Amino acid sequence: MKNKFKIKKISTISAFLFLLLLIFTSCDIRGYDIAEEGSKPDLTPPSADFTYSKGQGTGDDYKTYTFANQSISATDYLWDFGNGNTFKTVDAKFTFPGEGSYEVSLTASDKLGKTNTIKKTVEVVKPLVPAALVPVILAPGFDFGNVDASKDPWRNSTLGGVIQISASSVFEGGFVAKFPSGSDRRIAYQELTVTPNTNYMVTCKYSQEIGPGSIRMAVLAGAVNDPALINSKIIKKEIGTNATGKGNFTTVVLSFNSGANSTIALYVDNDGGTISYVDSFTIALN
Repeated sequence: MKNKFKIKKISTISAFLFLLLLIFTSCDIRGYDIAEEGSKPDLTPPSADFTYSKGQGTGDDYKTYTFANQSISATDYLWDFGNGNTFKTVDAKFTFPGEGSYEVSLTASDKLGKTNTIKKTVEVVKPLVPAALVPVILAPGFDFGNVDASKDPWRNSTLGGVIQISASSVFEGGFVAKFPSGSDRRIAYQELTVTPNTNYMVTCKYSQEIGPGSIRMAVLAGAVNDPALINSKIIKKEIGTNATGKGNFTTVVLSFNSGANSTIALYVDNDGGTISYVDSFTIALN
């Protein structure tokens, strides 16, 4: 009985294996080949596109452009900037040799071998440099006389007392700013709007009564309202010590670059050793 059961079991297994073999050999496995290039229609072919922007900054920064890839349905990219300058990155950054018109192309492709190319002309133009500001100095010669119109443009009560005005026929225009001797501290201060990173030249004239002492004429970086900050804010200065009489004026030239500042201040004080005078301020591009 046991032998019959074994024979029946073996026969059943053999029949099952034969059936599996018959099914497997009847299938055409060639219908399951992996798709190769061109073997299937590309329902979503690539479409190439890009945008670009000019570099910001000074000097030659205008020559450098950034290119942003806007392509769709693509996996590979080829940028062509001419003269053999090609890149296979998604986005690109390129510095052109100078002003002119340049053709830039982007080819987008996919894994099915489809490609699409777009070309755009980039106009590289050096930006115009705006004319530098030449500020107007108010009451530059103090020639309104001993009135507020001569004093107010030079007033800063947080730094010191307001200037005095002295009149004499020996002064240019008849009036000058006066800085007394002793402890009566007077200052002249006027803010001016300038163009950053620009060369300027300030001129003025000073004289002193005979005796010891000095007068300081300076250009300050930005607005200053604390006497303790004066020294640290000086861009350019001149210390006058030509104490040969109030009618003997010496010309001072302060040449400087405004640096990052859009505001500067003209500043004058004296050490109180002798009476000092200042007159005839000008400012010009240098």
